[in-house]
Amino acid sequence: MQQLLNRRASKLRWNRTHPDRMREYSRRWAKSHPEHFKKPTVRATAAKWRENNRERLRQNHINWRNAHPSAWRAIQRRSHEKNRVKIRERNRIYRQEHKIQQRDYGRAWRSLHPEFVRAAARRRRVRELRAEGFHTVKQWLLLCAKYGHHCAHCGELRKLTEDHIIPLSRGGSDFISNIQPLCLSCNQKKGTRVEKTQEVRSVRRS
Repeated sequence: MQQLLNRRASKLRWNRTHPDRMREYSRRWAKSHPEHFKKPTVRATAAKWRENNRERLRQNHINWRNAHPSAWRAIQRRSHEKNRVKIRERNRIYRQEHKIQQRDYGRAWRSLHPEFVRAAARRRRVRELRAEGFHTVKQWLLLCAKYGHHCAHCGELRKLTEDHIIPLSRGGSDFISNIQPLCLSCNQKKGTRVEKTQEVRSVRRS
């Protein structure tokens, strides 16, 4: 009896010190014995275990997602492609049943992310003019930081707007290389002229 207990204890220690090998063995065994998991008693036991270990399973899922972000994104993409119609219908029903919440959430999000709202309006204008190119909000913020958040024309520390060096209406692109940060006053004065500041103005010191 003591020898049996010692063997069991030794096996448990080995399992704890080799979790990867145990998981691989369990996967292989489950794949080669699919009929085992179809038994009502086995399914009931598994369901009961999941019910009693919800928090543990949730945390394991979070840890796996954080450790394998690319694999998780691939799973999400496959799931979205497979269930595109269902997801679209579910979202439509949710929006209809939560119109007020959706409206309030949209207003709050737009007030907290004005740069993304302006970027969406700019992309719409680019599509309407059939202009080439695209730049992200991150690229725009980096360009503003390069100029010290000062206007590239007057050098004043003001709220900056995106100006196309070659205007879209005159065949300019929406690439970041065709963008310069100007204050609203300088942007309006420039109009549709092709005008570029040659060098970054130094930040004015108080």
